[in-house]
Amino acid sequence: MSPHLSRKRDDADHFITHVVLDRLARPDAAEILRRDDAPNVAELRVKMLAKQQGEADVLALVAGGHTTLAKAEATLRDLRAEMGTLEAQMSDAGRVDVLGDVLGRAEGAGDAYEARGTAVAEAWAALHMDRQRAIVRALRSIEMRSPGKGSRAPRDAAGRLAHTEATLALTWHQAIASAHV
Repeated sequence: MSPHLSRKRDDADHFITHVVLDRLARPDAAEILRRDDAPNVAELRVKMLAKQQGEADVLALVAGGHTTLAKAEATLRDLRAEMGTLEAQMSDAGRVDVLGDVLGRAEGAGDAYEARGTAVAEAWAALHMDRQRAIVRALRSIEMRSPGKGSRAPRDAAGRLAHTEATLALTWHQAIASAHV
């Protein structure tokens, strides 16, 4: 890939958005994208609070002179390692939930593709651009390829769309790809 690649962002955003919204509007989208192994965030928060309280209790014992820092180090190390694991699990839960609003609106629209497409597009339009990008990143990898030396995008909308489609490599992430998207 050339380090000097340039393209109109609007064309690429439009194309990628169209492809993603088309996939999210399909009736099987929630089934394919739902994870049965999604962490229970409420349970993870309770565990995290308990670990944080344990850390505070150990530090209070040290501060109160009831034990030494040297004796408390192993316990603190274990608590902090467990908190790191819990943080990673909560972060994973955040990635799982990134599609919730959009898929919820699609599910509420029924099974008809047109109704689901409208619901998905409305939910998408209501999202902040950062959230839209997070959804795209959760679903696909995007590689911009060079159209070739000296190539220019066509001026007409249909030509620009075809040019953009030919120079973007969009790859569904594994769970979605295995569902024959």
